[in-house]
Amino acid sequence: MAIVKRWIDAHILNRIAINTWRTDFRVNEEYVNISSNFAIIDILANKTNLLRHESGFFRLEYTPLPEDVIKEASKRVLEIFSTRANNQQSRAREVLDRHSNISPSRNFGHRLIRDFHREQIAGSWRSDSLQSAIDFYVQKSVIRDDIKRVASNPYKHLNEARHLFRKALATEAPSHSNLDLVDLAISLTPSPEERAELFQRLVLATTGFLGASLEWLLLDAHRHKSLHRETASELFVRESLRLSSPACRLARTFVERSSIGNIEVSPGDTALLNVKQGNRDPKTWNNPDTFMPSRWLSQTPSKVDLTFGKGRGICPARNPSIETLSAFSESLKEDLYIEFWKVPGSSPLVGTLLTPPRGIFVKRSLKT
Repeated sequence: MAIVKRWIDAHILNRIAINTWRTDFRVNEEYVNISSNFAIIDILANKTNLLRHESGFFRLEYTPLPEDVIKEASKRVLEIFSTRANNQQSRAREVLDRHSNISPSRNFGHRLIRDFHREQIAGSWRSDSLQSAIDFYVQKSVIRDDIKRVASNPYKHLNEARHLFRKALATEAPSHSNLDLVDLAISLTPSPEERAELFQRLVLATTGFLGASLEWLLLDAHRHKSLHRETASELFVRESLRLSSPACRLARTFVERSSIGNIEVSPGDTALLNVKQGNRDPKTWNNPDTFMPSRWLSQTPSKVDLTFGKGRGICPARNPSIETLSAFSESLKEDLYIEFWKVPGSSPLVGTLLTPPRGIFVKRSLKT
């Protein structure tokens, strides 16, 4: 029953997360919706001592790892994704060339990121059984279990994936040179069950967010073909992330009484931080709904952008993430362009992440 209740709660929150309300208000006795950019930054950066200690990925079930452990693990994540940052554009092009010219959305991006960050997730020296388990999870579980969450069986493939991870990780040993996410999972806990869960969450953090972000980036490259070719890739990527906000909502639970603007919150109240609307707040952003990469020539947007969070909970891999997406953006400019055929009536899918409408991505060569 607890799992069902959490699914119902998540479903309610997800519907709120993609609304276009740009006001802060109390949803019910438990939740408050916060859409204003200033209020979200205030909660994440200035009110952390009033919030329950939480973590989206460094946790076991719903219990986060200790703060000092998360802090050290975040440093290692940054190290893992920064040590093999050379030749990213050529690697991105190789990945694009390896995959079909016609690919369905809602998993295409995740498979590309799995391929691109294969060595960082699990190095080539790791067992075939582990590599197969990762492929199974990315292809079968990320969308269905972590984003869509079918009510009748919300974790159909996730439990099988964790079982496969538990068996495969049992034979893996720490590496002493080229670190990967396997090393991190092994170092965080000796328990096989906990190790499998943490590794699954780390794979989700990598392929989930970046995969959804890459699909939105490809869609924006289709929508704004000329602008994409004329704009520096990093600026284009940052604007795509701002408008799509794949991590569209964050939830923070208060442990002390406080106020958010004119809304009083009590211990146990949860603030739903509507990142998607905060990144379109007209009080913060000029022409907030306009795709305008040139705004990033100024330093101001970085101070108010919510894509990777703020404060002590900010994503440790934000810079490597932007570099990865920029590499794909730049590689497209060589001699490719993207078309997207949307399935009529399809809309963005919202869950743990926000993914584009259902459709087909088509890669075309400028030479033909």
